[in-house]
Amino acid sequence: MKTKNIFRVTGLMVMITAVFLFSSCTKTADGDLTKEQVVDKERDLEATAVEDKDYTETDEDLTTVDYKEFYEQLSPHGEWIQVKPEEIGMQPKTAGNESKESKFTLSRLLGINDLFAASNENSGMVYVWKPSPSLAVMTVENSTPVYAPYSNGNWVNTDAGWYFKANTPAEETTSHYGRWVNTPTAGWLWVPGRVWAPAWVDWKQNDEYVSWAPLPPSVYMVNGSVNTPVIDNNNYVVVEKKYFLEPNVYKYNKVYYDNGDRILVSEMQVVPGIVLVNSTIVNRGPAVSIFEALFGRTIEPVNIQYVKTYSQVRYAEREY
Repeated sequence: MKTKNIFRVTGLMVMITAVFLFSSCTKTADGDLTKEQVVDKERDLEATAVEDKDYTETDEDLTTVDYKEFYEQLSPHGEWIQVKPEEIGMQPKTAGNESKESKFTLSRLLGINDLFAASNENSGMVYVWKPSPSLAVMTVENSTPVYAPYSNGNWVNTDAGWYFKANTPAEETTSHYGRWVNTPTAGWLWVPGRVWAPAWVDWKQNDEYVSWAPLPPSVYMVNGSVNTPVIDNNNYVVVEKKYFLEPNVYKYNKVYYDNGDRILVSEMQVVPGIVLVNSTIVNRGPAVSIFEALFGRTIEPVNIQYVKTYSQVRYAEREY
């Protein structure tokens, strides 16, 4: 009987120890946090995200903000490369402000524990995303396909203004976050950003055409609006207004008028773009009434519902 009791006590102790070890070893990607602690942490982060609508971006965000989700989404569809900040219109000091506490800055995701200490060659560089050649489309008839942002997709009227609905998941992400720069050697490069918008673009139009171009790096929202610098004429997509709502809008890009003259975007009328309205970022662009008159029908807006994670993104006929 005593032997049986000893076995029972020993067995109970083994079970308690096993349960303790299991709960102690139930960790997550957050390091030493238990699942319960992670849930509490995520709840705190969600509350902060809802309560703090911070639309202020800076160059320093590139090296201090968690871009892990962008890295995972975009890596299969292009490559992350290093560039000097001044090559993409940013301040050289940007890379020097990397937070030592940040776990998932791009430099660390790509295997560099300390951006400055990695090597003299890497010092002061920042990471940007270069789209794969497979994403390129023919934006000019009979030309070689070249990647161009905000071309492979279509414009949708929403309650947050003109939304660019891209044809691929990678382009859908880069159409709503960050900025683009067209470099002489590497072509178009995407510079990460943390604030969402229906599309970060500059608009121009005349009586016949509407045009848009990606906003470059270091262009941020200040006091509820964006101050846009002069953008190179070649960076604009230009289409006749009758084709503006077409599914694959890149097919209608024009460089020359029918008489052979070059279409100069600089001579077009400036159209208001990104603005802050009732704590919501809106992409105004050309008036919807222009296209309603052109097509003879009402263009009802799609409703934008804001979500916290990429996995929650959904598209329906009347709601994104």
